[in-house]
Amino acid sequence: MFLCPAPSAQIFTWVTLRKRQVFAIFVIPLLPLPEQEKLRELMEQSEAAGKEAHSLLERAKRAVEIAIEEGEAAGLDYLSRGVAV
Repeated sequence: MFLCPAPSAQIFTWVTLRKRQVFAIFVIPLLPLPEQEKLRELMEQSEAAGKEAHSLLERAKRAVEIAIEEGEAAGLDYLSRGVAV
């Protein structure tokens, strides 16, 4: 993630407004660096939680497959062993 100490960033772009091209300047305020750092940490935690959720879902799907093919006890055993997909 890019951290910028400037108080704001300007974005210059062409915008289509009612079928006409116009040049626009958007000023986007930036958070102070400590708040940017906190936001980055929260985003990283969110990404890690998403990866863990995906992994747990894959394990659950595999456990259901095993339960269908080999029986419920085998599926539960797979989950209790904590084997990664």
